[in-house]
Amino acid sequence: MNLKTASQIITVLLVSAMGPYVFPRMGLRVEHFIMYGIVAFFSVRSGLGFLIGKKKKHVFILVALFLWLLLVFLVTTCTSDFNPTIYKLIADIENYLQPVWLILITSYCVRRLAIDESINILINATKTIILLLSLNAAIAISSIFYGTWFLEYFNVAGEEAGAWTVLGRAAGMGRYTGIFNQPFEAGFAYGVGLISILFILILEKDLSCRLIRPAFLNLGLFLVVVGGILSVSKVFFPLAIFISFVFFLWASKVLSKKIFRSLFAVVIMISALSYFLRDQWAGLDYFLRLVIFDRNTDLLELFSAGRFAAYSGGNAVVISHLNDPNLIFGYGLGSIQAPDNAYLEILYFGGVVGVLIYLIVLLALFYFSTKGLLRQPVLAKYLISLLVLSVFAGLGAPVFTVNRANFFLIIPLIIGLHVLTLYKLSHRTRHSLITQPPSRKYMVNE
Repeated sequence: MNLKTASQIITVLLVSAMGPYVFPRMGLRVEHFIMYGIVAFFSVRSGLGFLIGKKKKHVFILVALFLWLLLVFLVTTCTSDFNPTIYKLIADIENYLQPVWLILITSYCVRRLAIDESINILINATKTIILLLSLNAAIAISSIFYGTWFLEYFNVAGEEAGAWTVLGRAAGMGRYTGIFNQPFEAGFAYGVGLISILFILILEKDLSCRLIRPAFLNLGLFLVVVGGILSVSKVFFPLAIFISFVFFLWASKVLSKKIFRSLFAVVIMISALSYFLRDQWAGLDYFLRLVIFDRNTDLLELFSAGRFAAYSGGNAVVISHLNDPNLIFGYGLGSIQAPDNAYLEILYFGGVVGVLIYLIVLLALFYFSTKGLLRQPVLAKYLISLLVLSVFAGLGAPVFTVNRANFFLIIPLIIGLHVLTLYKLSHRTRHSLITQPPSRKYMVNE
């Protein structure tokens, strides 16, 4: 597959993640048709080569681990006393198959590309993510003035006629998420976007070349930060903000004039917008709770949104069963409304074995990423920062299966890991991400 085709497929896949529901009652969105259409095309084109052909080690291990996790879920489901509906069972199976397909599609697109071509794919994917999140932030801003009625086709699955969606309830609190169904999804996606923008800025400094137009990058940074704030998601603030700050200090080391100008311009724009929206944004007081609190504030309760309290919705059901010996093996798919916690959901679906497999998945991702610290430090630190965000965000929801936002996480991760595998420990590639800037045909025009 050539560079142009691979880039187009990755772009279409990312854009589809922001598409509306096609069959709301069945929970089918545009992304399902695009993703499974690509899977079918690749399967017909390459036969079994796409599914079981020779894979790079990291692809084989990650796919095997996710399939092993799903197999544990299915075995537990068949042996438990729960009888989930067929629709709930299929939905849960699809949730955990989605990371597998994203890994296979992304790795198949870049498997034959050279180093500079693979880096170009990563940059283009990042550019697409920034653009999509910027547009979503603009939609969120417009929702303050015009409401969320025009977003009903993006957030109606599983809702009875006339019922409120999660987005509608969040908007009633002044938490505007744009197309995303809930603040967690939006905050996590914006967090990935913020880290990705800083990655591009640092990479440009190290390569002394322009990869993305400054105006686009600065506007994207501004809108991503504003969108994250408007969602009032704790995943974005303070979690993603803090991780982005640490990543910036860790990877950049020196604050260049260009990066300083970008950050200064964004601060000015955010300050101006805040002054303009101070009376229109109903969620301002809700957001200020995360910034201003007194000595009597329960910080764990505040920043976990009650997820670890006995009355915290889905988690209360799980916590009430923690002393149940059957939880060692779990209760299977469709046995509970998805808890707001990745680790608790997997514990309930697959027991202790499921949690151990999931932890192995995370350890494998960290292992493959940290291997590049000596050879490609900026890229390796970028991937590690995304993973750290995923680990802590998992306390709020299952990050690898969450709607829409998981595309923005998995695709850059797999492309980045592919780039790391292309480098060998040699004198030519030992000291930096790229000793030579990408070929000019892969860069934007000056």
